[in-house]
Amino acid sequence: MGANRYEITIGQAAGILAGTTTSSNVRYAVENGTYRIKTRDVAYSTADLFRKAKSISNVTNNSGLINAIFACHFVDYFDVNQLFDQIEKNPSMLINCDGRDGFLEVLQEIYNHRKRVKMPLAFDAKQIIEKRSATNKYRKQEGTK
Repeated sequence: MGANRYEITIGQAAGILAGTTTSSNVRYAVENGTYRIKTRDVAYSTADLFRKAKSISNVTNNSGLINAIFACHFVDYFDVNQLFDQIEKNPSMLINCDGRDGFLEVLQEIYNHRKRVKMPLAFDAKQIIEKRSATNKYRKQEGTK
């Protein structure tokens, strides 16, 4: 993954390729020789949507936006093209937030904009990421892969 091409840092690229956005998880895996690329397709999709969204918005909190986009990818009904189309139609809705959770709320609003059926994207993404985080902590403590 060309970090420069997608306008993300090497650390962010390494994280989303490994299936995490927590730098300590990446550092731990690299130091222990267990770093593996696990989510290549999700990483490329995340980076591509991030680059496109940044090109049409004034967002400056790159980490928060990347983490939120990455989290959305693990929700089974999430459609990356639908989100991009909505961002493209409503770029002023994509506003700066403090972190991942704030951006998840904003992305949910954009995703559901003018839709009859509203999807709980932010809630679902947070639940999935919390579950993944708990699993990663357990694996780290147990020394498993």
